[in-house]
Amino acid sequence: MKNTNRKPLTLFVALLTSICITGCSQDFEKISRDEAGDDKIAMGKKFNDSFYNTLKQGAAYTFGDEATEEVKRQISPEMQKSLYKQVKDQFGDYVNSEFAEAWIQKSNPQYKILRYKGKFSKSDIKLELRVVYDDANKVAGFFIKPWSDMLN
Repeated sequence: MKNTNRKPLTLFVALLTSICITGCSQDFEKISRDEAGDDKIAMGKKFNDSFYNTLKQGAAYTFGDEATEEVKRQISPEMQKSLYKQVKDQFGDYVNSEFAEAWIQKSNPQYKILRYKGKFSKSDIKLELRVVYDDANKVAGFFIKPWSDMLN
């Protein structure tokens, strides 16, 4: 079923205090899949699946060693459920995600920005599921928003 509600969705699940993900695009550089690393891409896919499927089942995701302390501290179970309800009401339940591309911020190259196209049950609109890893391979931030071919 096609979603006719075009109200903009920008749900920041975690804000990165150490890097500006939505800053000036000239500070970002697209990197190859090899540079991103198949292991990190698989980790991001696993994180998306675990996080969104847990919320789909009505539970809150429990962060373990895969996330930074800041992410664990900022994302409460209540916040997770509230944000997922907004997504579900507008786009339906999480179905899956597919890796699309990777970027780095030139001024902070220790972070890898992995972009996935997320599919949800009530919408043909692809959503961006962005997962950001630090150089210790921990989730340093993530969010969901409508897909754009431009990093913004």
